[in-house]
Amino acid sequence: MDEVVPLLIMALAVGMGLFTWLAALARRRGAAGSALSAAPASYHEAYQGTAHQASHEIRAGGAPGAGPLAGRRMAAAGT
Repeated sequence: MDEVVPLLIMALAVGMGLFTWLAALARRRGAAGSALSAAPASYHEAYQGTAHQASHEIRAGGAPGAGPLAGRRMAAAGT
């Protein structure tokens, strides 16, 4: 048993080092950015009806009413 404990500690350290390297790689390439923002957005769109429009407003720059139908609304309003 005394021989196994150092091997387990070393395996844990190697595993944590691998995951740290993978996290740094994902951050550098931006691979995780779109997934991390899309997962909560899809959840909110499915369970909260108003979150769909809010999600488009956030992607368009944060201005309220700046979603994908903003041009149509402004044209219909006559402005």
